[in-house]
Amino acid sequence: MTKKAQVIIAGGDNLYAAETQYATSAGKIADFQFHQYHMRTWWDEGYKPLPCVVTATNKCDDAPIGGGVGPLLWLSYGDNPPPNAKFDPALAAKNVWQWWWNRKAIGGVDGSYDMGLFIRSDLGEQP
Repeated sequence: MTKKAQVIIAGGDNLYAAETQYATSAGKIADFQFHQYHMRTWWDEGYKPLPCVVTATNKCDDAPIGGGVGPLLWLSYGDNPPPNAKFDPALAAKNVWQWWWNRKAIGGVDGSYDMGLFIRSDLGEQP
């Protein structure tokens, strides 16, 4: 007799593959019920400097870790400024004011590292 797992926990880059393998079915009842949970969440990091671009004269060895749009554009427009955007002090003041008084985030708040919980369908429990 083959033992079958009662619960499976998957996360990170393996979540979609695990869901496809265990929680989907082609015309039959799936072996596992699935629920996705947010394990860690974070706000955008658009305030970080622009990523360093490696060139023949710049190896980016001492560059700070970037990946954002820079603090001034971020304060003005959040993590997705329009093309050719420039720092706008009025928008930045408005965004800072809305954060201070209304706790309205300046950029996105949907970043997360997720996990999936699979519970065998025949156990009668919901994930």
